[in-house]
Amino acid sequence: MKEDKMLGFEDVAVFNMAVDGDKRLKDGLDGLAGRISDMTKEEYTEEMLLLFREAGIFLTGPELKKLLLLRRQMDCILVAEEEKTH
Repeated sequence: MKEDKMLGFEDVAVFNMAVDGDKRLKDGLDGLAGRISDMTKEEYTEEMLLLFREAGIFLTGPELKKLLLLRRQMDCILVAEEEKTH
């Protein structure tokens, strides 16, 4: 993804599919989460970006931040909708 490009539906879908379906990426992110207390925010972000690059998804730091925020917001929306139906 290019730095000056606005994120679109396809970008979000590719990101989410990778996070949900790429076992190697998931394992890497899980391992990274276990080391968060030993890293600076910048180191953690760089490690995340590296894991995504290894999965074939090339992001900038700001893009990663936006995609993670969108993912969190969608999770909140889905939980709220689920609670409404029960």
